Amino acid sequence: MSHAPDPDDPLAGVDLLRSVAPGSDPALDALVAEARATGDAFAAAALLRGAGFAPERAAAALSQAELRATGTAKLGERAAGMLLTRAGLEQATRWQVAELHGRVLAAAGIEQVTDVGCGLGADTWALTRHVPAVTALEADTETAAAAAHNLAGTGAVVEHREVDASWQPPAAPEAARCALWFDPARRTGVADARGRARRVSGPTGLRPSLELVTTLAGRVGLTGCKVGPGWRHGDVPAGAHAQWVSHDGDLVEAVLWMGRALASPGGAPDPLRPVAGAHSATRLDHDGTVLAHTDSTALPPSPAGMPGHRVLTSEDELGTHLWEPDPALAQAGLVGVVAGGAAEARAAELGTGVGWMTADLPGDPAWVRTHRVVEVMAPRPKVLSAWARRREVGELVLRKHGSSLDPAVVRQRIRTRGDQRRVLLLTRIGDRQVAVEIEAPAEP
Repeated sequence: MSHAPDPDDPLAGVDLLRSVAPGSDPALDALVAEARATGDAFAAAALLRGAGFAPERAAAALSQAELRATGTAKLGERAAGMLLTRAGLEQATRWQVAELHGRVLAAAGIEQVTDVGCGLGADTWALTRHVPAVTALEADTETAAAAAHNLAGTGAVVEHREVDASWQPPAAPEAARCALWFDPARRTGVADARGRARRVSGPTGLRPSLELVTTLAGRVGLTGCKVGPGWRHGDVPAGAHAQWVSHDGDLVEAVLWMGRALASPGGAPDPLRPVAGAHSATRLDHDGTVLAHTDSTALPPSPAGMPGHRVLTSEDELGTHLWEPDPALAQAGLVGVVAGGAAEARAAELGTGVGWMTADLPGDPAWVRTHRVVEVMAPRPKVLSAWARRREVGELVLRKHGSSLDPAVVRQRIRTRGDQRRVLLLTRIGDRQVAVEIEAPAEP
């Protein structure tokens, strides 16, 4: 007779998880597919219970089916055969980005890597495709069981254990050929408005801690530590390389690369060879192809503390176009690479730290989307309302970059009674707040 697992016994939770693994019970799999086809959660649960499945197993099976359907966008077709947890799926790396991690390790000649805190094994799976020997460690009991299922047949060794400063990584013939990969937990356990755990954006609250990561990094040739995309430059450990990555237009992560295997400065920027002490931006296409990459060694020379590219001080200097940078380029602080290399277009950043640039010509599509400047105005209510009447605004798209204004407040003060779609950018030129009407680029 089925019974609810004892919440104080973690093995009961593992047993329940394993009992709903894809392929473990074909009859259950078939019923879950039939139940989900109803589109009614209550009817689906009733169908499984009516077939004799205990309520907790029926609920777990339906939950897994929902997670796998959601996870396909991030994990690809493999999600259909995986065991997932909601928290693990939220933190899991997109499969196209995980491939980049494995390729970086392979380019450094790594022969053995340990994924510390492997979660569901999304990164681990990619690492097994590029590194001969892979070990995956996970401290959480249920997540470790899910990882063991997900990595079956890959050759990865999965262990349920926690790591501290006394731990020694598995050794390859040479320590320089060993690597560590970390994806520290970055969620607080406090839910946001959508029911998701809030993310940690800096070093405080990472598990394992950044201090432990840097300590262990000294024992191997190369260490990669995935952190949030909003990671601050000032929090990058000395001598490390920070790589910001965008995928399919989304800024998805930063990776802190550390160790003796980092490349020395010199040569063209390479997404697979992070340079010690530098920072970089990598743009990936939908399928994971590297569309563009640059790093701080390519920045124009400049006096200490000063940008090496032109920055506007007045709206009179505004060009005919605006360049919207790829988010990885902007977050990495590398818009100067693009602006500094486009002197013929008179490219300049709108204001220090804004990221968006202006020019008299369209920009390099590898790094920017080009918008045409239609009109520039002060973001005062009367000015914006007059603009909306004159431009017959019906649908107003408000965007904000480098502005202190609240788009929600601005929207409330603009009456839209026309039938035209207009795009208004709230931004800063020099130190002055402005609103710029732009023509949105055509969709590719």
